[in-house]
Amino acid sequence: MWFLLKYFLLSVGPRKLVGAFAMVAVIAVGIDAFPRRETRSITPRLVLRGHEYWIRAIAWAPDGETLASAGGTLEDTADLKIWNLATGTEQASLQGHAGLIESVVFSPDGRTLASSGLDQTIRLWDVARLKERAVLNGHAKAVSFLDFSPDGKTLASADRDHTVRLWDVARGRAQAAFHAPRGWCYGLVFEDDGPTLINWGAENPAIQVWDVQRGKERACFPIPSSAVVCMALSSVGQVLAAGCSDGSVYVWNLATHQFQAVWQGHDDPVTAIALSADGKSLASGARDGAVKLWDVSTGKVGWVSPTLLQGHTAPVSALAFSPDGKKMASGSYDKTVVVWEVR
Repeated sequence: MWFLLKYFLLSVGPRKLVGAFAMVAVIAVGIDAFPRRETRSITPRLVLRGHEYWIRAIAWAPDGETLASAGGTLEDTADLKIWNLATGTEQASLQGHAGLIESVVFSPDGRTLASSGLDQTIRLWDVARLKERAVLNGHAKAVSFLDFSPDGKTLASADRDHTVRLWDVARGRAQAAFHAPRGWCYGLVFEDDGPTLINWGAENPAIQVWDVQRGKERACFPIPSSAVVCMALSSVGQVLAAGCSDGSVYVWNLATHQFQAVWQGHDDPVTAIALSADGKSLASGARDGAVKLWDVSTGKVGWVSPTLLQGHTAPVSALAFSPDGKKMASGSYDKTVVVWEVR
């Protein structure tokens, strides 16, 4: 359901009424949501061309010089590529999935790439040999999110049926399964103490952060907007962000469980969002192809001037920061991946 909502918002105009609710809420708490115009812009460092279909997911390898991008169609076509950023060339096109690929992630040592999508399978790829290593079966719905444990021994996966599974990477076997509360799953992060799921409640429109293994809610944040399109959670910085259909971006501090900021920087729905690992930088992409970079580290809640990144001609559908936070990659319906120097 959440995927269809996002797909719809990429094709229609923003909901102005939602924006009005956000503005009223911001004024009520005394926060200025309207930033100044962009003070600077950044030109692309590298544009990667070669995909035949729109791009749904992007992942950086730990070395910062290898990138995976994936997409496909809603029918039976998958599109997964690995790029060498030092040369700006395609390293491999990996075949195996049937249908859109929704998630890709590298293991902490960079030796394994995991991918998943509409075909309900998870595939592990040997990055050095550029070959499929294992196929993990067990999900009954499309697998939308993946993340490795910090030691790389366990892989967590989340599907549209609110099921989170843990896998033994070395053996390619299932370890455990957990069921999240009903709603729309928007993200999965594997931290030192286990996987954390970001959920948008179906009955109670609020963002829920769940400790998957303990079955406990870590945090719950009500949001004025009823049309959350995308979310991101930093693995280290304890920052949660949400992009909405009215063009707004919300930010919360998970360490303090406090609302931090709401920014109105886009004229169109926010269709992709990403946080750097340290939680200091945030990138948001919109239906009009604009990408904007925000400084979260200042803690400013008003009059924040984002940096404009212009390089796409169609809706932005994927964003990811490099491990060191110095670069960022964006993918789009225009079938390109753009790499930016952001620090």
